[in-house]
Amino acid sequence: AVGLACEVAGMVVALNRWTPPETQGGDTSIAATPSLIERFGLFVIIVLGEVVIGAVNGMAEVREAGADAIVPGLLGVLVAIGLWWLYFDLISHRHPVSRWTQPWLYLHLPMVMAIAAVGAGVLNTVEHAREPIPEEVRWLLVGAAAVAMVSITVLTILLEVRAERPEVYGRFDIVLVAAAGVTLAVGLTDWGATVTLATVAALLLAPMAAGLAVWLK
Repeated sequence: AVGLACEVAGMVVALNRWTPPETQGGDTSIAATPSLIERFGLFVIIVLGEVVIGAVNGMAEVREAGADAIVPGLLGVLVAIGLWWLYFDLISHRHPVSRWTQPWLYLHLPMVMAIAAVGAGVLNTVEHAREPIPEEVRWLLVGAAAVAMVSITVLTILLEVRAERPEVYGRFDIVLVAAAGVTLAVGLTDWGATVTLATVAALLLAPMAAGLAVWLK
């Protein structure tokens, strides 16, 4: 946390005191390159892998695994697919507006942290497939999923493509924020692993269904 605070503070000072080179036309901002955007996508893929590993490891911890343990594990993988679909359909391979390059960079931090936390939440939820989910595990899962949704929503606001497809991205914003709120509400329930993971997966996939409906129309 201290290192991140120093880095952000240094960036703010540098942008206020640095004289941009003439090749940038005096502009302190610079567009994200395709290779940088690709690297961020690869980083997100690696972190998403933690969610899949969490689902598999959770199933491995259940003794005498049957359908009541396998189904939550598969739903955990579906949660990973929902997160993957949101990021790679909405953000990946799309350039941010040049002046918002730095916020675009740093907003990936809470998103990937949340995705990693979802992986831990999925692992612990699947481990408790045959018993009530501990409250702290449930809040870890739904809280991290909600943060990931909100981070993705904010990231889409910074993209150039948003100006070309305002109706699609506008619908995504509404459904994503609503889905994040309902996901947090799941934390107030005492549902079992199967219902909880199925609900979170459905809420992650709902924005894609809404966006697809707009796109087809």
